[in-house]
Amino acid sequence: MGFKEAWAEKQKILNKQKEESLRKKKILEMRLDEIEMSIRASNGLRLANIHTIGNLIKISERDMMKYKNVGPAVIMELKKILEKFNLKFKASVSEITELKRKIQSLEYKIMRLEKENFVLKHH
Repeated sequence: MGFKEAWAEKQKILNKQKEESLRKKKILEMRLDEIEMSIRASNGLRLANIHTIGNLIKISERDMMKYKNVGPAVIMELKKILEKFNLKFKASVSEITELKRKIQSLEYKIMRLEKENFVLKHH
């Protein structure tokens, strides 16, 4: 592959990345009032001052539940909407803490198994 072909291939890749970035930006800027949903969900979002997909993914399910008209059914409805765009609610502090605890536990187990494996190899 010559310089011109390599340059053209690089430009093609950059254009694809740019298109994907613009697509994601459009999704995040999408207004929630343009998406079909229940009146209860729509009212809950309005009361929470959440107007775009980008706003919605910045809040956790737990925090969203604090708003009037937002219960488990609305959360499920909003999760389904986000899933259509391969997005999720923001993780809450307690969820992050729990994930960190699980990671530390797994790291400890891996370390212990590696130590046991080392001992077995050298005996």
